[in-house]
Amino acid sequence: MRYKNIHFIQKALSYLFPITLDKKKSKWSENVSLKLNNGALELSTENAVYSYGKNYYAFAEAYKKLNISQYPIKKVLILGLGMGSIIEILEGHFKSLEFHGVETDSVIIDLFKKHIEIENDFSLKIYENDAYEYVKDCENKFDLINIDIFIDDVIPHPFHDHEFLENIKSKLTHNGIVLFNRLDSKAAYRQYNKTYWNEVFNSIFPNSKNLKIRGNVVLAGFNC
Repeated sequence: MRYKNIHFIQKALSYLFPITLDKKKSKWSENVSLKLNNGALELSTENAVYSYGKNYYAFAEAYKKLNISQYPIKKVLILGLGMGSIIEILEGHFKSLEFHGVETDSVIIDLFKKHIEIENDFSLKIYENDAYEYVKDCENKFDLINIDIFIDDVIPHPFHDHEFLENIKSKLTHNGIVLFNRLDSKAAYRQYNKTYWNEVFNSIFPNSKNLKIRGNVVLAGFNC
């Protein structure tokens, strides 16, 4: 994956201070800002960072904790494509992958197409769709499903229920993996995540893992 429509001087200066590349109004996230920060594309709202290149630590550290490269992953689903941080990180673990990215926000898709190009032995299909509906209707199966769905700093309610996770499980290959990124920086978040993991996630993915990563928690489920 490479960045495009970015001048090398902008990239150099971004290591001194963030360079604003674009600001857009979105019906989903109100104000969306795209910056070049330390050489990486950072997509953010007022209260949340949606993408930050290889520095998107929730998934970067989750993959390390799981030693993700040991798994025979070929086909990857990303629910909440953003600016493709998950793609950029996984490129460091695998030589080739087939990515399917779902993004409901057309503003973010336009920014992605303007600034990102997929290269070499990696491919990407982008779907402008609601992630819940996509998973329900999708006929594909995936070796790895990444759930990174936020409106600002909130995960919409439908993505908390049993039916959504049941649909996710049905779209995994045998021994497939699902990773669900959730904010965990406040006491209320931590209590809800603990309850959700015990009562919902672990009931559908027994022997799941609860990966604490700075101000996030990534729930890892295995379709064994």
